Amino acid sequence: MAGLMASGVALVACIAARARSGSTVPVPSVHTGGPARLAGALGLLELAQLLDLAFNTRWILHRWFQAQFIALHLYDQRRIVQTVLLILLALVLMLLLGRVFRRLRGRAWAAVATAGGCLSFSFWCVEVISLHQIDRILYTARDGLLTIGWLWIFAALLISIGIMMDAFTSPARG
Repeated sequence: MAGLMASGVALVACIAARARSGSTVPVPSVHTGGPARLAGALGLLELAQLLDLAFNTRWILHRWFQAQFIALHLYDQRRIVQTVLLILLALVLMLLLGRVFRRLRGRAWAAVATAGGCLSFSFWCVEVISLHQIDRILYTARDGLLTIGWLWIFAALLISIGIMMDAFTSPARG
């Protein structure tokens, strides 16, 4: 529920930032324009996240992968694959964040919002991969909320604050 609400708030922030930036350009690629395009791209990401959280599609995908491992008689070896995937995800995230910060130099708030989007997608991937040792941490309650809920809130705050600040501090470039 916390993730659903956090994604909803981030989606509203993206819509407001896009409206504030005054773009009439169709939703786009993040690196080809200003605040409106970034808000549109992150808004689509948050809409997908919101739908996923509402319909649990990440768990449907996880169960499908699980069934494939069982059908191929590889279920006992899944931990190796999960660990490798998590390591690759961490490497890709670090490279992506490095590129984001270089590309958005001069637009610090845009970089913050984009980092929030990258983290949000990474958290989704971690849940799909679902390594038991990581799940034990993610699904432990902290102050009345699961750790993954706190992580969704953190990512949504980065997106919301970053995209709104970018919209209010950058010249409208559509």
